[in-house]
Amino acid sequence: MMTSWICILITSVLTVLVTGNRAVDEYIQDGLQMDNSGNGGREKRQTETPSLKITTYHIKSTVTTRFVTTSVSVTVINEASSTQNAQFQYQLRQEALVSGFAITIDGIPYGSQVYDRDGSRTGAYRGPRRRGPSVTRVINAVSHNSQFNVDVDLEAGEAAVFNLNFQEILRRDKGQYRQAIGVAPGQVVDGLLVEVDIIETQGLQWVSAIWTPSNPAVSPVVSFLAPSPQASISLSPSVEAQTGMSSARGMHGFLEVTYDVQHPLDGGDLQVLNGYFVHHISPEGLPIAPKRVIFLIDVSTSMRGKKLTQTKAAMTQILGQLRSVDYFNVMAYSYGVRPWKRYTVPVTPTNVAIAQHFVRNLRANGGTNVHNSLVTAAHQFDENDNAFPVIVFMTDGRPNVGLTRTNDILKAVKRATNGKVALYTIGFGEDVDDVLLERLASENQGRYRRVPADGDASLRMRGFFEEIATPLLYNIEVDYLNNSVDADTLTDNSFISYFDGDEMVVAGKLSDEFTGGRIDAVVSASDRDGPVELRVSKEIDEGAAPGMVQDYAQRVWAMTTIQDYMTMDRLTTSPAKKAVLQQKILDLSLKYSFVTPQTALRVVSPPTLPSTSAPTTPIPSTPAPATPIPSARTPATPLPITEPFTNPKPVTESSSVETQPNELLGDTAAQTGASTSRVGADPHFIIDIPDTNLTICFDLQAENGTIINLVNDSALGIYINAGIVSVGDDPLTSPGSGPARRASDKSMIGSLGFFLDHHRVLVTSKHVMIDFEIEMRWGMPKSFVIGEYNMTIHDEQNFTIVVRDVIVISVVLRNHWRNHVDHFDINIVNSNGFSKSVHGLIGQFQRKHIRLKNPSSGTSKNGHTRGVVDIEGRERFVYKMMETLIHDSYECWWSTPDTYIDGFAGQYFVAGFFSHLPNNNFPE
Repeated sequence: MMTSWICILITSVLTVLVTGNRAVDEYIQDGLQMDNSGNGGREKRQTETPSLKITTYHIKSTVTTRFVTTSVSVTVINEASSTQNAQFQYQLRQEALVSGFAITIDGIPYGSQVYDRDGSRTGAYRGPRRRGPSVTRVINAVSHNSQFNVDVDLEAGEAAVFNLNFQEILRRDKGQYRQAIGVAPGQVVDGLLVEVDIIETQGLQWVSAIWTPSNPAVSPVVSFLAPSPQASISLSPSVEAQTGMSSARGMHGFLEVTYDVQHPLDGGDLQVLNGYFVHHISPEGLPIAPKRVIFLIDVSTSMRGKKLTQTKAAMTQILGQLRSVDYFNVMAYSYGVRPWKRYTVPVTPTNVAIAQHFVRNLRANGGTNVHNSLVTAAHQFDENDNAFPVIVFMTDGRPNVGLTRTNDILKAVKRATNGKVALYTIGFGEDVDDVLLERLASENQGRYRRVPADGDASLRMRGFFEEIATPLLYNIEVDYLNNSVDADTLTDNSFISYFDGDEMVVAGKLSDEFTGGRIDAVVSASDRDGPVELRVSKEIDEGAAPGMVQDYAQRVWAMTTIQDYMTMDRLTTSPAKKAVLQQKILDLSLKYSFVTPQTALRVVSPPTLPSTSAPTTPIPSTPAPATPIPSARTPATPLPITEPFTNPKPVTESSSVETQPNELLGDTAAQTGASTSRVGADPHFIIDIPDTNLTICFDLQAENGTIINLVNDSALGIYINAGIVSVGDDPLTSPGSGPARRASDKSMIGSLGFFLDHHRVLVTSKHVMIDFEIEMRWGMPKSFVIGEYNMTIHDEQNFTIVVRDVIVISVVLRNHWRNHVDHFDINIVNSNGFSKSVHGLIGQFQRKHIRLKNPSSGTSKNGHTRGVVDIEGRERFVYKMMETLIHDSYECWWSTPDTYIDGFAGQYFVAGFFSHLPNNNFPE
């Protein structure tokens, strides 16, 4: 495939294309290439003293129960006096999926967004609706196989920071998990560091790390004490060690980390997190089960010479390695089938010797009848056999005798095996039908291996057979009791075999109807002695261990499902099936921000960084007090309701109210006709009713530590929750008062949790944490684009989340205002972005019908204008007031919360920052 260069002039959106992962490289290659021509041209060459200097090269990898998240961060500075071209490269293995990329150029951050490569399909990214200031930057992106390239022209003295994130799942093979991390910066780097953290809940047996190619000056440091569940590996070679490898390009190789976990003889390790589960099954201590194996050897004319010679040598050794508990047969096929025996026979020295003689005397002649040979072999198995049934099928060509169409052969073989026989296929040379052999294997729970017709073919064949030589279990079913899981979301939970050194993995989603506190699983199978059952049980609310990636269970399920769909898409020939599979891949890729063959990365410029410095002296005000939360539902109150029991600033109908626009959002709401919901101070709720000129307000207090749901949109997967902190608990305002709550204490928002589809954003006065991995600190402008969510810290006080350019969430940190505890104001501007089912303490007003029926029905004792509102057919008295959030004042119609909200305030309390309201919490 020819590599294609893509040159893009960036104004507000930069597109970088990344291909689907099709590479089969053994390890990752990366590096930095430089153009020293002085004009930003294309010709690149390495020099002994590069003008583009890499100052930091940091790879951080976290392994959470086989799920790997890796971040590559490279900082480069142009030390030349002219423009230079820098190209960041990274090549991923086939198993990895890119999950994010960002680049910061001269302090300006550019995040990334995964979008539909074919914009005509459902779910395609249509581009931003609002444009920020023009940022002109020539960047060249290249897309070729799995190699990720970003090509940037840097002006003299300019610096760039490249950040690439990708994820993969480690599979157990031959009794170990293996991770290979490529390190090839292209030059000697003073700040080179590779770190790997491993957390395995089953407990680690052993951990090893080596540098390849071997070098005595490079020795990874392993920190591990068995049987701990955690280990860490670091590699930080000195400049001298790097120079010793190559003074021009420095290190070039990979860090290989291998380990294994504890494998008790039980139903496996079951992890349940956030409504999803991952189940790893790898019991040890089982006896080796007998297998009944039939070898099918292609002896068509094309096998003459070296191919057949190597096959004979390999088969002679393989037959000698069969165990005494096994049964076997050998069949040669070309036009027809020539069996050694009419049935399988026990492994004895005599039978093996005779079979080896039969193999050594095979001669090649004729065509290739794939269908007849496989069906004949399948009929030799009896469903009642107490042995693992397996066919090892070898060929160097394509079917040309009998049935030759792929689908006809697949259907016939499927009927013959009846799902009870494992089929392993080996293809010699370059003229094999890869699709047919892979589908034969995958649809019959086997494996396919391509073997080059070279001097190592015999060795490769023996190695392949060794992988299936020691079955421990067969005919395996994994069941989850009490309808606890959603069967439609399950990955494969039926396995025809489990071999020594392997692992079975099942992932899925808990059933929405399941209300139990634990999930129970049963693994039913057969071993050497007959039927066997292995069980495991897991408490649902145990949560993740410290340091684990919190959403790893959900992402393991998503990655596994995507890769299963990709395999099916590659193997199917039906255009209709391909279209369905590719749409499924697209939907999951967009949801979880994975780069696959159906998606690409779009790098976007950060939103405008506004001037948002808060005044040092707040506008004086006397805000209305909060209404204590009742312990049970407050009965509906007929007119008139109780008047406010404080004396806020009165506003008459003729009063002129000057309000300062929110500095962060500007006139967005006014320009778009969007509605705004504001929450702040102690706390005041000030809400614009959509499609009206009506603004309502109420106040609410809660105990310290209470978490209140503000927005609950289950259709979009968006939940916004506020954590309450009591001002009375702040030592700045109540020294020595202790934890006891006082009646005069005020409530404020001390922290915020945003659940955005499956991403989790926690906002505290210390920092903003995204998915428990990405940290954004106040006062350090930074922007991240993850899926449909653009998140930006602008300065010391302001943070925004933009959702699909139709919802803008503004968070303002208030640092010790009036000696209060640090707290937050939150504004939500909605341009019809929420779904019709949105709810929550403020979300419900996006769909609720409220109108001002009478703006003047009298005056309260405190001088407030009294009005009447109609709330979906219910009339209630309300009072016109001025509510103030620090330095912004709003004219609104005030009442107690129960006047406006569904139910009562206590029904909006939730258990955690990323929780949602229970279904049917507010019945009609």
